[in-house]
Parts: sequence; structure tokens; C-alpha cells
Amino acid sequence: MGFELTPDKHRQGGLPNRVKYVPKARDCLHALILDTHLPPLLKDVAQRLMAYLYWPAEVLPSLNYANGSLRQQRVERRDSCLRLLLAVLRQLDLASLRVGTPTAEGFRPVPLTALSKKARLGVRRRSVSSSVAQTSPDSQDQAAHELERHPDKERKRETPTRVAEAAWSDIGVAGLLETHQVCQFVDGEWRTFVALKTVKPEFFYALGISKRALKRARDFASQRLKKKAAQWARGNPSRPSSNYAKFLLMRNGTVFDDGKRQRHGSVGGAASPQSPPTGPPLTWADWNEETRRAYTLKCADVMIQDPTLTPDAVHRAALAWLQTR
Repeated sequence: MGFELTPDKHRQGGLPNRVKYVPKARDCLHALILDTHLPPLLKDVAQRLMAYLYWPAEVLPSLNYANGSLRQQRVERRDSCLRLLLAVLRQLDLASLRVGTPTAEGFRPVPLTALSKKARLGVRRRSVSSSVAQTSPDSQDQAAHELERHPDKERKRETPTRVAEAAWSDIGVAGLLETHQVCQFVDGEWRTFVALKTVKPEFFYALGISKRALKRARDFASQRLKKKAAQWARGNPSRPSSNYAKFLLMRNGTVFDDGKRQRHGSVGGAASPQSPPTGPPLTWADWNEETRRAYTLKCADVMIQDPTLTPDAVHRAALAWLQTR
């Protein structure tokens, strides 16, 4: 009997007893399945992809032999590739098959550093002092001024870990994604921007997704994107994004604050007696409809600008913005 790839196939798999490494891809899959804003097709693909952990040669042979060796890919490398691919599915725009977020200002691609964070592969922090020394004198003065204002923030630059870079290299060699570097000639020099990452349709076909099912899902996503574009053209915010932000922050009548749950009656927390509250009241029940709408729309705007932020960080940013109104 041949190998049949189904969404529940990964539940039948197991690793040999001699393997001491504990894969973390299952935790990433569990978090992705609970993320209800993803289309059903992407959740189906994520579950089918999990079978690669146990049957790499049968599920994605091109990824299994991406390093040029006929030996089976190590469990650690399989796990990192899976986690990175799950992060790609989480940030995938199904209409264009590009990794990023469509906004009113244009498409915003997601850098590999953010994907590495989503995949829980970590990041490296490198010093940027050497790059500052190679710039023009005016740029050096500006950079030095920025370093004085934000010393801890500007001295380090986050880059993907070597594990994430190796996994991304294998995924590219396997032909599952395409990467196009964006460069522009600005002020007499070439500047690079976040590369455009596109998932190939063959990736879905290899996991048993038919062309008809993929086309149907992409057409549905395109229709939703057209409605968003029409709302942006009229100057109206997109309701799905605001509703999703509100759902994250106030699911089951609660918001997130350092891992602890609070009721709607204490959205922002009570102010200290030494510092009298300013701006709108910090209690959700005391807010009027205009303030509630402004808070929800600000949450959506913050999430679109930086999809890697946690719900608690989004809540704090929106609340700080309300205090300055």
C-alpha cells in the first residue's frame, strides 16, 4: 500500500527511540491552528506539512535532499525547516502567495528576522558601529546623535540565527519559495530593502492540494482584498483587522497583561494616587462609543505596522496613544 498524505497523517508518526531531540514544531502547529483568522486551506496545509517530520522522503523529497546528501535529513534540521515554513504560512497573503501584509500604503513584506521570531528560532544582535564608521561624515554625525538619544536601541541590530538561515537556505534550494531582493538607487548609492518572498504553487501541489482548491481559496482571498482596497480608497478602516485586534485583546471578556487576565472594567489598570489620570478614563465601561472605536482602530493600525507585536504590546501602545489625544 502506497503512502497517502492526509491532514491527520502526522498523528500516526513517531521518532526512533535513539533520537533524544524533542521537536518543537508541534507547538508551533498548535498555535497556528488556534489562530482562527487563517483560511482553512492554510490550516490544512500546515497539518499535512507536519508529516514531513516523520516521513521526509515521502512528503517533500526535494527538501529532504536539499543539502546534496542522499542521507535522510537530521531531525533538528527538519524541525527548524518545519517551524520556519509554519511561520511563513502564518504570514502568507493567499491572494498573491507573498509573505507579508497588504496595507493601504502598499504591500509590506516580512523580514526573515520576524519569521525567525515567529518560528521561535531566536535572533542574533550585532553591533552597527562598524557600519556607521563607513558612512559619510553627515551620516556619521546623524548616527552619533541617534546613538546618544537611544544608546541601547541603536547599537544593536537583530539578524536571524544561523539555524534559521540554514533552514531558509534549504527551503530555497528545495524550490518551495522564491526570494527577490529589492534594491533602489538613493542619494548616489544602492540601498537594499526587505526581500520579497513568494511561495510557489508547487509547494501546495506537493502536499496534496489540488489546483482547483488552491484557485478557489486564492479567488476568495482576492475578493476580500478588493473589499479592503475599496474601504481604504474611501478612507474607511478595514473592519476585519479591527475586529481581529479587538478579539485578541478582549477574548472572553479579558485582555492580556503580562500573562494575567483582567476584566473589561480594568483595561488600563488603575492610576497611582501620585499621578492623577489624564486623557480618557482608563475603564472600558466609562469609555464612550467614539473612544472605544478609536482604541480598536488604533490596535488594528499598530498590528498592521508591526505584525510581530504581542497582544499586550498592542494594547499598551493603543492605550498610550489614547492618553495623548
